[in-house]
Amino acid sequence: MLLVEVGQCGIQVGQTLVQLLSSDVQLDEILVDTERKTWLSIEQSDRRVVVDAGATGRGNNWAHGYSDDLGAEKTLEAVRKCFESGASSDRNLMLTHRQGFTDISLIIYRMVSDAIFGCSIAGGTGSGLGSRITEEVREAYPKHFIWNCVISPFASGETALQHYNSLLSLSSLQMSSDMISIFSNDVLMGSIAKQHSLYKSKGDSKISISELNQQIALTLAGVLLPTCPILSNGDGDLQYLPMRDFSGLDLIAQVAPMPACKIVSLASSENVINSEMRVGLNKGLTPPVSWDDLASDLLRNMAPASTSLKRSHISSRIYARNALGPEFWSRSDKLLSKVKSKLGPSIVPSPAKDLELVASSKFGKSLKSNNRSLTLISNGSDTIPTLQHLLQRSTDMYESGAYLHWYDRHYRYHHEACRPSKVKEPVSKRASKSGWDSSLPGDMKRVSERGRASLSNEDEEEVDLFPWPCTRRTEKKIWMEADWDVKQLFEEAFYTVEGVLDSYNEFCAI
Repeated sequence: MLLVEVGQCGIQVGQTLVQLLSSDVQLDEILVDTERKTWLSIEQSDRRVVVDAGATGRGNNWAHGYSDDLGAEKTLEAVRKCFESGASSDRNLMLTHRQGFTDISLIIYRMVSDAIFGCSIAGGTGSGLGSRITEEVREAYPKHFIWNCVISPFASGETALQHYNSLLSLSSLQMSSDMISIFSNDVLMGSIAKQHSLYKSKGDSKISISELNQQIALTLAGVLLPTCPILSNGDGDLQYLPMRDFSGLDLIAQVAPMPACKIVSLASSENVINSEMRVGLNKGLTPPVSWDDLASDLLRNMAPASTSLKRSHISSRIYARNALGPEFWSRSDKLLSKVKSKLGPSIVPSPAKDLELVASSKFGKSLKSNNRSLTLISNGSDTIPTLQHLLQRSTDMYESGAYLHWYDRHYRYHHEACRPSKVKEPVSKRASKSGWDSSLPGDMKRVSERGRASLSNEDEEEVDLFPWPCTRRTEKKIWMEADWDVKQLFEEAFYTVEGVLDSYNEFCAI
């Protein structure tokens, strides 16, 4: 597996994840940042490549990061060398970077192997340069599968441009990725606060950034570790299968089969407060935690349901590690029922599995480890409040014309952008159809719900924003003319993200 870490946040989360996976997964790393302080203190090795993309940062500006041609080219060259090396056929790739609204992990799947990208999308390097690298990798490897894991910023605000950066990043990733995983800083903070109240003294309740990074890494490790599957026929007979490495293609087929709905949520029973127990558990010195307690921890660490929205889901998967003996299998049906009741109804027909159980006879590769965990990855209505909040805050800023000149200053018209191959009209015409009157000066006021109802059947056939990513990039379109305006970039981003929100509202309206 190749882990590409972009930006300060991406490097911090990536290094924490490497520590958890190093004994079970063969890892190669590429570190990318526009400030050298983030990687100078990291020990160098033969399996770690550092891409020096400058020393001045990107000013928490998506456009500044996206316009970094040299940084994108250096990273793509490093990725190419890793794929072309001797072990490229069974190597995974992971990229972590900061992107203004969340940290994004992008996973590129190469037949039976997998690759991961991760970043935050609140700043400039992760959001802009991370989006640019994702697009370049998609173009270079159009038949590979990509998974982006993103960490959203605090709703109270981290930077003035975080909502713009998040909007532009998600729009770019929607067109380039096969699956996007979102970690909310607010949800992480809430779950760790509950862990403090349960396991720590009242005088020691301060939550650190390292604990947030640790919780993210523990959750991702529950998915990325190899599994030794156990199959049950329902009569008590169990079939033990050989160890399998993580398969991104298999995960995407179960959890994110529809290109229009590819944003998923993750939760784990792992607690950062109890992470010191892992040493004893791995050596077999500490008794394992009961499955009932693990199920309670998993449900507590899930994102709270919205008060104004009935929770539902499209499809989900749960990983149960070290699921040996009757203790697990006698409770498995009850455990799955608890999780299903938390997730709500599903649109999947009854013969299919709306919640798939992946039970492993080992935690990772260790035969002595007593550690157990439950990890849930779900695709459903939890995405809707996040997108609604992002669109509302971005729209308020955009209609007032706030900070747009910061993007116009850095974004250059000669850049090539990801465009669907079926779009046959210039951006200005699509902007009018999406509900924005581009003739209005200044605030670009919204009209008639972006004019969605006015689209004709012919227009709907020509404008296909959500084709299967593997066939989308059959050509590149240079769509920015000499008179290009930064507002056209935002119109395209609003149109794409609102299309994703409309899809989730349609599929999750059960």
